[in-house]
Amino acid sequence: MPHKVDDKAVFTLNLQGYFHGEAEGSPWFAYGETNEAQPLVNYSEGAQVPRKEQRLFASDLVQFLNKYLALDGAWWILLREMDIERDDQLVPHVTYRGFVMIHIDKDGDAQFAIESEDQHWTHWLLKGRQHWGEVAHRAWEEAGKFKYDVDAKSAPKIKAALGEKSKGPLIPLA
Repeated sequence: MPHKVDDKAVFTLNLQGYFHGEAEGSPWFAYGETNEAQPLVNYSEGAQVPRKEQRLFASDLVQFLNKYLALDGAWWILLREMDIERDDQLVPHVTYRGFVMIHIDKDGDAQFAIESEDQHWTHWLLKGRQHWGEVAHRAWEEAGKFKYDVDAKSAPKIKAALGEKSKGPLIPLA
């Protein structure tokens, strides 16, 4: 089993909204997995299927992260910034210029996201999943330090993915 997040929480409307925010208005394709390691694919309106190399990259990376680095949650890979590139024979291919690794908790709430550096997508592939796994682990450690620093454990938590609503602002607004 790659992760232990219940399948009902792996993809929620709240998470779909998070994907829209991370994509910053551009079409997106997202790759995740059920807790039985079955692939999940979701995409925004207007998104086109990415080229084969990007599909393989995203599905392989999400499998790797969920198998070896689930960290009490699960991962999604979001391809964003759709574009058209032409190969040497001038054949057009749909490509995405950026990707985001998104970690969700057991309730399906996004905990943090790691954006790819600004570089051509072939560089993502050449760096390999081990590199991206190390990047994800470092980000998880930093997110944990941040939560500790702000004492997030004692703050009230809202499980938005499960439909829980805020009971109002925690800090009075002036």
